[in-house]
Amino acid sequence: MIEYLWNCSKGGLKIKKTSFYILSFFLLIFATNFFADDTFLEIDNIYVGERCTTINTYRNLALITDYEGMVTVVDIFSLENYQFKYGLDRPTSAIYDGEGIYIIESFKKQIKKIINKQTVKTVKLEGRPENLYYFNEKIYVACKDPEILYTFDKELNQIDDTHKLLVSSPYFIEENGHIFIPQYMNYD
Repeated sequence: MIEYLWNCSKGGLKIKKTSFYILSFFLLIFATNFFADDTFLEIDNIYVGERCTTINTYRNLALITDYEGMVTVVDIFSLENYQFKYGLDRPTSAIYDGEGIYIIESFKKQIKKIINKQTVKTVKLEGRPENLYYFNEKIYVACKDPEILYTFDKELNQIDDTHKLLVSSPYFIEENGHIFIPQYMNYD
């Protein structure tokens, strides 16, 4: 066996250069995948309720709503968080505009503006709100039963007339300074 290895090192075993490079490449890939650390690291665990409905981010805040009526606000840089449940039955979405938090409650058919953990204004809607979006100082709310689109300013005053939608619960897409509402169903 030793004599065989000695002969291989003297040129007894002929390996083509391309085969050697391919073999080396796959060994390198295997070694980096096997011994490398994960790219995503778990930084912290934050309890946000049993069943989360949405997670929305704006600037440095993440707003997480759950079916128990709790809203968790997390600063994604410092990981500071607070939770509140002030008369909320089942919030289904929340956004932050830099001043206040807007929360929709689907079963009560309303949207609330909350500043400093206090409800500042509540607006009752005709349809059941499903999705909420903040864009260009306006708040867009898509409702179902009936399918309606509302547009509000930051003080929850209705800006435009309601628009009849062709689908239930559409989501919003922001692109090139415009907002688009695809006219197909948004199934969760």
